[in-house]
Amino acid sequence: MSKTLDFYFDFASPYGFLASRKVAALARGVCGSPFILIDGDPFWGGDQFADIERLYG
Repeated sequence: MSKTLDFYFDFASPYGFLASRKVAALARGVCGSPFILIDGDPFWGGDQFADIERLYG
């Protein structure tokens, strides 16, 4: 059974905004850097840019 975690961030601080984006990315299954989601397809690593351009460019 999964449990829900609620996060609250103070957006007056840029660190709070970055933390909220990181939590949102982790919830979507993001891993690695750079990481790009296009139409639900995950791509990570700079070596994937050529594939992204070939498939979606």
